[in-house]
Amino acid sequence: MARIRAAKWIPVVTLLATASCGGDSPTEPEAPEAFLGCADVRSHSIGSTTIGTLSSGSCLYVNDPTDLYEFRLSQSRTVTIVLNSSAFDAWLFLFDRTTGVVIAFDDDSGGGFNSRIQQNLAAGTYVIGATSFDGGTGAYTMSTSQ
Repeated sequence: MARIRAAKWIPVVTLLATASCGGDSPTEPEAPEAFLGCADVRSHSIGSTTIGTLSSGSCLYVNDPTDLYEFRLSQSRTVTIVLNSSAFDAWLFLFDRTTGVVIAFDDDSGGGFNSRIQQNLAAGTYVIGATSFDGGTGAYTMSTSQ
């Protein structure tokens, strides 16, 4: 049976933000600055997997708990982001860190209620928003590859 969902508005946010330039050492990046009013932005390395938990203490985006992860690319490449959860209907956002603009978002392209974004990106700094479609909370796994 097909699932019917209520429409959800996705605001396109444009921010005047200062992007971090990174540390002098590639092994010690600077801590990410606040993004979309949330101070809890974590660093993420492309090619790694993060195990996390969405909770009522997570940041909010489109009124849903959202964990934010920043990554940097030194050159153009195709990046794949996958968000899997058996606790909630996964929903991914990909933002340009400098402008705050939503580059891509996905609800169920990862199979079942999991999310997947595959995007060609220029060199720059980006933020992943790991959230749920319906405000759900619980454990998740997010992985990235190039």
